[in-house]
Amino acid sequence: MFDPSKIALYVEGTFDIDNPTAQQLQQMETAADDLANSGFGTVILAFLHVHEGGAFYYNNIPFTDVYSFLPAIIQRIKATGSVNRVIVSLGPFGSDYAPVKANTSQFQQQFLQMASTLGLDGIDFDLEQDYEDYTDLLIELTNWAAENNLTVTAAPYQETAFWTTVLKGTTTNGTSNFSWWNLQIYGGANYSSWVQSLDGIVSSPESFLVPGYSVQYGATPPSIENILQGLLTSYPSLDGCFIWQYELIQQYNYTAAEFASAIKAGLGGQPSTASAAQGAESAQG
Repeated sequence: MFDPSKIALYVEGTFDIDNPTAQQLQQMETAADDLANSGFGTVILAFLHVHEGGAFYYNNIPFTDVYSFLPAIIQRIKATGSVNRVIVSLGPFGSDYAPVKANTSQFQQQFLQMASTLGLDGIDFDLEQDYEDYTDLLIELTNWAAENNLTVTAAPYQETAFWTTVLKGTTTNGTSNFSWWNLQIYGGANYSSWVQSLDGIVSSPESFLVPGYSVQYGATPPSIENILQGLLTSYPSLDGCFIWQYELIQQYNYTAAEFASAIKAGLGGQPSTASAAQGAESAQG
């Protein structure tokens, strides 16, 4: 069966609006309510960028520009109890990590203050370049975040050797300070190969690795349900899945609830309404 927390959805551009108009604020509140009732357990806000000098940016605007409304939005996302955590993704560029490495204590202090102000529950590390420069940093940040009771995830898809080194530095007796990893299948990661690579490091690699699929690359509710059912036959401890991304779900005329329902059905829950309506559609993603 599925772990509700590991039914995750990335949200990139819906809430990064500085000085929103009344209409824009209403649209954000509508989106927050949609997420709250979607059935996803974790919402991941993308992206936190750290600029030179340590300033935090939410995509292209300073994070401080959303402080007036984002705490209420996040509270709204978590209001109904379906979403039990909202975390923020740092990355994906090496340049996002360079200022953190230059002054790690400053970053840690700022992040804890921001998390407290906004009501964030954790951090997702999405590093997609300059891996060799940040091995020690990722280990330090993961252990620090876990010590501060934050949910810690990462979003790998390549450089298995780098990520397994990080995992070894954050794991004791099979238990990692990472909560789980969001493995980018749509980025080219092979689930089976990654499970094998993590064998002997964490106690249950197939539970630790949460496969992810992109709507842009063909993921639909029926295809997600079928793919997960297939994976589950080989990996019975698989208990999560993530989707990139909320804005694409809307663009392709699906709903977040359809995807969450399909994930749960694919992982052993009740068959989804999407499957019943579109069961003849072939699996993609």
